Amino acid sequence: MLNIRGLVGLSLGVTVAVSLSACAMTGMVGSRHTLYESVDDLSAASSAIVVGTVGAQRVVEADMPNTVSDFTVVKALALDSLGNDVTSGRSSFTPGQVLEIRQLGSSGMSSTPAPLLQKDGTYLLFITPTMLTDTSDRRQFYITGGNAGLFKEDGKVFVRVAVDSGDSLPAQLSLSDFK
Repeated sequence: MLNIRGLVGLSLGVTVAVSLSACAMTGMVGSRHTLYESVDDLSAASSAIVVGTVGAQRVVEADMPNTVSDFTVVKALALDSLGNDVTSGRSSFTPGQVLEIRQLGSSGMSSTPAPLLQKDGTYLLFITPTMLTDTSDRRQFYITGGNAGLFKEDGKVFVRVAVDSGDSLPAQLSLSDFK
């Protein structure tokens, strides 16, 4: 005969198991502590501004899935404010150099905190080092502000990918806006 205490324990165990199995990560939402009021503010929080093309991508399963994209630099850009607020200062890159850009989330998720880079896409990125120690031989970088520093090529300009991020940044940038 099953006693009440055993039945409650069994019921609780099944409820917890079912709840945990339903928690598979399918999407995520995030927020940032900094909103950028200008391109100079974004530049000051970045160690580099680069234009390049996305190559191979892979998902790294850590506490949460991360997409790491190979990013081949076409051109490095600068503003006077670049790196002013970054402990490591400015980073310099040469055309042809391949960086790794790390973003929270993966393409298999229903939502991500910021739009993911698309393979073969050309972007203008404001980036900062991840400071992670368990990466490959290449240095990994985050896009500054998650989505604030993400501009996709559209003809001769680069358009903001996330226009509703709360930042006061222009809708588009061109190479002539930089040094």
